[in-house]
Amino acid sequence: MASMFSELTQGMTAQPDPHLNIGEGLLWGYAHTADSYPPKNGWRARRAVKSLDVLLIGQPGVAGCATAIDLEDGRIDVAIYSETPAELVARHKATGSFGDARYVQYFNAPGVGLHVIAEINADR
Repeated sequence: MASMFSELTQGMTAQPDPHLNIGEGLLWGYAHTADSYPPKNGWRARRAVKSLDVLLIGQPGVAGCATAIDLEDGRIDVAIYSETPAELVARHKATGSFGDARYVQYFNAPGVGLHVIAEINADR
């Protein structure tokens, strides 16, 4: 599927950007089997925009994604979007904004990405 490897989703990896405060253990948690590990099921995370400390979480080519920001005080702000990750990045590139979202907030604990995935799936 060519859109999965477009320049907009290139770099969506299993491990989040190491320069962001949301590391792999915090995002995906630790107690997974090989089959339950989110990246094995197509979930990816990367910096949403090079100039922002915002993590983009989603499945390339699949509608529904989220952005997450570590507030460095034990909270993570999450915005849930209906677009694919590539569409969200393209909108930000064109307008400077990610657009309308549904917002949730989580405490900084291992596996917060699993809650984000549940939120995205609930909106699908």
